[in-house]
Amino acid sequence: MPLHLRQTTLTTLAGTAWLLSAALAQAGPASAPQLAPPAVQAPAEGGEAGAGVAASSAGAQVLAVAPVDPSKWSFSISPYLWMASVKTSGTFSPAGTGRTISADVHQSFSDIFKDLNFAIMSGAEARRGPFSLQLDAIYVNLLQKDSGVRSVSGPQGREVPINVGGKLKLKETIATLAGGYDIFRNDRGFVQLFGGFRYLGLRSTLDWNFQGPLGNLARAGSVDSKADIWNGIAGLRGEHALGDGPWKAIYYVDVGAGGSNLTWQALAQVAYVRRWGDIDFGWRTLQFSQGAQNSTSDLRMSGPILTLRFRFGG
Repeated sequence: MPLHLRQTTLTTLAGTAWLLSAALAQAGPASAPQLAPPAVQAPAEGGEAGAGVAASSAGAQVLAVAPVDPSKWSFSISPYLWMASVKTSGTFSPAGTGRTISADVHQSFSDIFKDLNFAIMSGAEARRGPFSLQLDAIYVNLLQKDSGVRSVSGPQGREVPINVGGKLKLKETIATLAGGYDIFRNDRGFVQLFGGFRYLGLRSTLDWNFQGPLGNLARAGSVDSKADIWNGIAGLRGEHALGDGPWKAIYYVDVGAGGSNLTWQALAQVAYVRRWGDIDFGWRTLQFSQGAQNSTSDLRMSGPILTLRFRFGG
């Protein structure tokens, strides 16, 4: 049908329907609702009616930095794979020996992947307007087939044993909870200050097997060690659009102390944004410095990180 005839026909049908409905409303009870005249939009030149609306919807752009509604809660869940190397050192004190065994864990991600029993890593955020609450949790259970014994200290001083076997089991829990407030936000990014706490829980079992006994320390044996360390933290984080496309930069840094002499964390990622959330890739480093008086003197995790962030609500 020619375009001008189709427009005329649509207008005629719409007007007729309105006249009939208005007549029925006047003939019916007084409480019958009155209908407003329909608006018929003329089609864009050279196209069908509604083509412009469809084209506008099809061309809608995904915003790199999601806007916030101060009257609504929005949420995100962010499972991730952190391909980190792990460096830590600890001390173990077998009961009744008066001796202390020092051992190290130094594993690349490929080593950890081979020795890993179980791991889970995820973040979550709840936000309303400029306020947010963030949680990050890591649990790693691994078995290092080399015990990593560095030395044994006791009444006779420090000795270096010859290892012929042994293993080190390590269960590590790290949780960070923080609340934040946006000190800057526009349609291209935001900067947020936050504060909270970080927990480090370590459960270790050292099985040693030396070439021979060291005084009253048996040639082979097993000993457990545990640590629960709490720290207060404060930091800065933000997101900023990269150009006019669906890309953005993400950064995060915090520092704290308490049960540790010092703990700090830094993260930098580039994200590709979709309607359901975004895909982030970058580098993350986390460190605890405990000091010689603690059973765990140091812990450092560092490596590339891949995150899938799913958004909902808001």
